[in-house]
Amino acid sequence: MSNPEYLAKGTHVLAAQAVIDARLGSGTFLKLAQTAGASWPAILPMQWYDLNLLLKILVEAANRLGRSVELLTTEIATQNAKNDLTTVYRVFLRILRPTIVLGFMPRMWETYFKFGTVKVVTNERGQFTLITSAIPERYLSWLRGGWMGFLPEKIRVAGGVAPLVTVDKIEPDELPGTFRMTLRATYQ
Repeated sequence: MSNPEYLAKGTHVLAAQAVIDARLGSGTFLKLAQTAGASWPAILPMQWYDLNLLLKILVEAANRLGRSVELLTTEIATQNAKNDLTTVYRVFLRILRPTIVLGFMPRMWETYFKFGTVKVVTNERGQFTLITSAIPERYLSWLRGGWMGFLPEKIRVAGGVAPLVTVDKIEPDELPGTFRMTLRATYQ
C-alpha cells in the first residue's frame, strides 16, 4: 500500500542504502527495495521517494539485523546528517551556533520530507523543544529514530557539546489517524 503523499528525499534513501548495504552486504538494499515493490532504477539525491516503500525496506532490514526500526533509522539519520554536511557547510554552521541552526529545523524537515509539520517550541542556549505533527502511526518509530540520529549531529556540528535528545510525549494529533511527537534536546 504505497502512499505518494508521504515522500522522502533521495539523500535519506541513499543514506539508508549505505547503512543497510554496509550491515547486510552490497546490493541488499536494492534487493529489499525490489521485494517491497519499489521500481527505482537509480536513487538520485534530489528526487522524492515513497516513504512507505522505504519503511518496508527498513522493517525487513531491521528484522534481518535483529534490531528495531528505530535503532536502524537512528544510524541512518546520523549518517545522513554527516554526509549532507560538506566541510564548507560545517564551518558555516559552527559560526551560526546551535540556536540559529536549530531554528531552521522546520525548513530542514521540508528539505527532506513532504508530509507532516515541524514547529520549534523552545530554542534557547542549551535547551530545544520541537513538535512534529500529522505523522501516521506506522511512521512513529522511524520518526523517533530519525530525530535521535539527526538532531544530536546537527547540534554537534553547530558547536554544541554533549547533546541529549529525548521524546517527551507522543499523542494523537488533530488529523484523524495521526500523531504529534514532542522532542526535547539539551546540550552545553
